[in-house]
Amino acid sequence: MENWTYPATDIKTIEGEEESPYSIQAYRDRRKCELAVGAGVLIFFDNNIIKRMQYRHNGRCSKSQSEKMAIQKALEYIKSMESNEKE
Repeated sequence: MENWTYPATDIKTIEGEEESPYSIQAYRDRRKCELAVGAGVLIFFDNNIIKRMQYRHNGRCSKSQSEKMAIQKALEYIKSMESNEKE
């Protein structure tokens, strides 16, 4: 087990879909527990992770609000990128 790579550092999983023709891809997830709500975003460029973002909100925030905020943050980051391939 010493030589196993941590799964989050070497990710390339595409299930049930063809590979995307786009260079930039964003994936988000959100969680809610008793005390807080959180969201995470991964931004890929040419199938490589270039940005990881994590957000934590207080427990009054809904999962839907957290998810929308994660999408907004992903779009803001992509807009700030230098790439001409922003589809």
